[in-house]
Amino acid sequence: MSKVSVILPCFNVSKHIEQAMNCLQNQTLPDIEIICVDDKSTDNTLELLHKLESQHKNMRVIALAENSGVSVARNTGIDVAMGEYIGFMDPDDYVDADFYEKLYKHAVAEKADVCMGNIAEHFADGQIKKHTFRVENVIKEKCRFDYTMWCAIYKRKFISDNKIYCPVGITNGEDTVFCIQSAALANKIVGVTDTYYHYVRYENSAETTWYSEKQVDAHIKMAKAIVKFINEHDISKTEYRHYFGVAFYSVCHTVFDRTTRRDLHKKSLQCAVDIFNKCKYKSYFANPYIGPYLICGDADGLCEYLTEKSKKNYVVKFSLFKLINLITIKHEPNRAKVYIFGIPLFYVFWHRKDK
Repeated sequence: MSKVSVILPCFNVSKHIEQAMNCLQNQTLPDIEIICVDDKSTDNTLELLHKLESQHKNMRVIALAENSGVSVARNTGIDVAMGEYIGFMDPDDYVDADFYEKLYKHAVAEKADVCMGNIAEHFADGQIKKHTFRVENVIKEKCRFDYTMWCAIYKRKFISDNKIYCPVGITNGEDTVFCIQSAALANKIVGVTDTYYHYVRYENSAETTWYSEKQVDAHIKMAKAIVKFINEHDISKTEYRHYFGVAFYSVCHTVFDRTTRRDLHKKSLQCAVDIFNKCKYKSYFANPYIGPYLICGDADGLCEYLTEKSKKNYVVKFSLFKLINLITIKHEPNRAKVYIFGIPLFYVFWHRKDK
């Protein structure tokens, strides 16, 4: 049995797959299984995968009969994996050479169901942002493991026994559902801070664009799936509030800020009202500003309130000799991002109050 099975969902990734395979074949963990699931690619991805499979004994290629989405591809990999632990990597990303070795050794030593590594986010303009706070937060509270399923490994028996799969039909946020299910049911989640999963963004990444109607619908499905899961399981009050907050914020604020379409605002806020009605701790989320709309089931009123309170983003720049932007402040509702010489340093958050 392999120590770790790494699952790669593949769709039209011919320009990335060889780099991804080199990354995994050069891992310092000696016993690793690589499972590539081709999601009916229309380029030469499958041809390249079979070529690489013939060169590496630890590589398996599965070709789906029809294009079914990333969740089905990952779930297919889960069903055939033979490793003690399971990991996920997207073919256009990469990991440090010692990533899976360090996660595996720490997970075994701590007898943990899940072990998370650090995250480095690479942007199209060359900027690199290290999300060290994420693994640090998870080490403190396992319920903070609510995002980025690919930066961790999971004990295969734990996944199998609890029937944890990626939700099919959710095209945005499927990893959030998977993470929350894992966090809620895991005996222990541990973290390693000195090795990185490198998440590479591209200009057309879903996270860098405005949301389409399909993406809004996916967030609504994600929120409903999370609330259904936490209502069906015995979860502590603190964890329940956190998981519900993830679902609620996604449809009540994230979607609202990522589209200008009023019909999609109303659709997402109707979901916020619907899941609020199913919340076990309504008083915790019914603050004086949006609470009346939620309690009365007034999605239209909530939409009007948030529209009125939202402000257009604006940028304030302080230049050096009118040539170099010394300080740039990008102002958004409830926060401002501060740049020094074009480098993002920190956010400043605040709470709006009604006058």
